[in-house]
Amino acid sequence: MESTVQDALLARVERLERQNTRLWGSLLAVAGLAILGLTGRVGAEAPPETIEARRFVLKDDAGQRRGDWFVEGSQGRLRLYGPDGKKTGELPLQAGPFLLEH
Repeated sequence: MESTVQDALLARVERLERQNTRLWGSLLAVAGLAILGLTGRVGAEAPPETIEARRFVLKDDAGQRRGDWFVEGSQGRLRLYGPDGKKTGELPLQAGPFLLEH
């Protein structure tokens, strides 16, 4: 009789282990899909053909602002900044020759 109880317990433990494995697999799959969804990797749209903005901020690898490309009035401008964050120059962007302003 003791062998029957042990066999029943062994069968139950094996069934619980299979259920646990399936549960963990399902949990990991759901977590993976959630991470992909949050990062925008699932169903990502094609990049737009046109990007419109009033200003573009240019940053270096460290994330420090190194330039601005913007429109002031009817004239485009490119403003540059040094490593210390101070303005080092500005270019008016228009048809014709460029002039560097300090």
